[in-house]
Amino acid sequence: MKPIKKVLIATDFSEFAKNALKRAIEISLKHQSSLTIMHVIYSDWIESMHNLFSKQSSHNTNFYKNMLKKIFLSEMKSDNASIKTNFIVKTGREYVELTKAAKNKKIDMAVLGAHGRNFLDKLIFGSTAKNVIKNADYPILLVKNKPRFSYKKILVPIDFSPVGQEAIEFACRLFPDAELELLYVADLWYAQKTRDFSIRYNREAILRKKMRTNFLSKMKKVANRCNVDKSKIKFALKGGYPAPVIEEYAKKHNADLIVIGTRGQSKLQYILLGNVTEKILQITSKDVLVVPPK
Repeated sequence: MKPIKKVLIATDFSEFAKNALKRAIEISLKHQSSLTIMHVIYSDWIESMHNLFSKQSSHNTNFYKNMLKKIFLSEMKSDNASIKTNFIVKTGREYVELTKAAKNKKIDMAVLGAHGRNFLDKLIFGSTAKNVIKNADYPILLVKNKPRFSYKKILVPIDFSPVGQEAIEFACRLFPDAELELLYVADLWYAQKTRDFSIRYNREAILRKKMRTNFLSKMKKVANRCNVDKSKIKFALKGGYPAPVIEEYAKKHNADLIVIGTRGQSKLQYILLGNVTEKILQITSKDVLVVPPK
């Protein structure tokens, strides 16, 4: 598996961004990767053209670079540890500059901080995360909670497609010491149709058992295709609407992180039932790692 050598963290200097920086530093130290720390000064294209020829723009850039260095040094806990760092300050539209930087630096993943419960709409830079996720061809870790320890329990919702395998493998590569639980959610329409059919023939218990056995078999096949330590993987099946079931399950079983794979040409066309990932991002209280197709 490809090593994780380049990590990008975007910050607006908020407490939420500091939480993301802590996670980015943790990942960089664990994988001995370089860390690019970036801040974007928002402006429209007219203001950007003015700043291009302005001495004040150069002054602002130096000011914010010094701020980036200070917050990075304040979060480094060990005097013996070292990370190769780059500090970037750009002026323009946030998601555009983030996308450019990610491409230029050829990053392996990005880390963003999140505000509030409905954090897809309240990430740093407002709607920036939507546009970054929509255009990204690299994994993005969305950090909502203040880091208190390394991720120990990771929940990976899957739908038996290849993107599920990619999500599992990247999660194991990124957090090799964590325990993974794969979750498949049978949606309510399917469950109701099965119930109607089984009641008609008085075979509900038999059909449900066969359905469960079939789903578990498929989940294990996905896991077996992954180049990971199988001893750390558990399996779970639930019925209901996927997004709320995933969030409820993550809470009940104390998952520290939800990992979701995306698929299709539009990165907002997610696994499971179309826009389930988008809904999870809106309602979850957990950190989320979004993994796009290779």
